[in-house]
Amino acid sequence: MFTKCKQHGISIKKEDVRILLSLLDPIGSQARKRRRLRRRQYFAQGPNFVWHIDSYDKLKPYGICINGCIDGFSRNIIWLRAAFTNSNPKVIGGYFVEAVERRGGCPRLVRIDMGMGTENVVVRDIQRYLRRNYMDDRAAERSYITGAKGFRSPLLYNGDKILIFPDLPSSVAKRRGTFKDVKEMLRGCQDVRYGMLYPAKLRISSPLGEKVFTDPDAAKVYTLFGGWVEVVSSGVE
Repeated sequence: MFTKCKQHGISIKKEDVRILLSLLDPIGSQARKRRRLRRRQYFAQGPNFVWHIDSYDKLKPYGICINGCIDGFSRNIIWLRAAFTNSNPKVIGGYFVEAVERRGGCPRLVRIDMGMGTENVVVRDIQRYLRRNYMDDRAAERSYITGAKGFRSPLLYNGDKILIFPDLPSSVAKRRGTFKDVKEMLRGCQDVRYGMLYPAKLRISSPLGEKVFTDPDAAKVYTLFGGWVEVVSSGVE
């Protein structure tokens, strides 16, 4: 609901949304707390009946744009690609054409989430063109649909759930945030590479070698003196 408010230009705090929902829908709120919500049952008629296309944008600030497609019936991954963009319709359309050529045909239906229409216009046009002469209920314009988020099944491989860069727990995110000042200092250093390791470690690579820090203060000392001063701290690995 908080996301819906943002999409409609309503500025509101998450806590205010939670309070309002608890007042307007107390039964639903209690069900969510107990994790007893009844989810919709997903159904696909068979392999290649429906392909689901979606993008992952949380790594865009780092230049990694992920786009994927999965078969709704078999959960088979049609493609999972990382590139410099996932918002260019020609790039997404190229993924789709490659998949159609590789599989020898197109699905009966292509589904995307609402709000993803711009980057999928080429996929939409190709799908409708390929299905233009069919006489079933998913011909031409009816072969491409959009739907609401929130009812997707988990991605599985050999029975194991696959998570792509899941959100960090708040406690871990807070610990990683303590390295913010150090990372800003490192941005101006030449021949130095750095990055965060899970759960909250800062790795610094330089011509002097590589060090991993769990303590932001130790990392600051190392950065300030360019690594020439030996850092005596339990926060260095």
